[in-house]
Amino acid sequence: MERSLGSKWDAHIAPCVHEAGHAVIAHVLGARVIGMIVNHDGSGESKIETAEPRAEVHIRLAGYIAELRYCESVGDCPSDRHPSLSRSDDNERAWVAAQEACAGDLSAASALLNEARGTVTTTVTEEWARIERIALALSGTGRLTSGPLSDIFNPDV
Repeated sequence: MERSLGSKWDAHIAPCVHEAGHAVIAHVLGARVIGMIVNHDGSGESKIETAEPRAEVHIRLAGYIAELRYCESVGDCPSDRHPSLSRSDDNERAWVAAQEACAGDLSAASALLNEARGTVTTTVTEEWARIERIALALSGTGRLTSGPLSDIFNPDV
């Protein structure tokens, strides 16, 4: 029987969900997910190779959006730990990536960022079971590499 993320907010699970969001959206967009790490202090990083600047915008937004969905699903996310208060620079990096993808056209970059938020929100919902599996695996070890991730991304292979 598969474990779930639980019904209460967990300071250890939240950053795992965040990193899993980046990884799953990257995988869906065809990027190569090399590995992920979540440290004891809650900081984390996903190593992802993508050559497509527009995909980078989506991938950058995915962690925040996945963590937000986690907070909404458990319903008791502490107000001081809510993703909207995050010091994460993912949103800033998404904006920079959007500007690069749109050759400095701020209007087009803004439109890309808005479109990406909607697309990523939908995809996070559609891929939630996979995000949960990766977050749980990451919470157990604090680190995942391409082999174990491949098993989760492609369970039937």
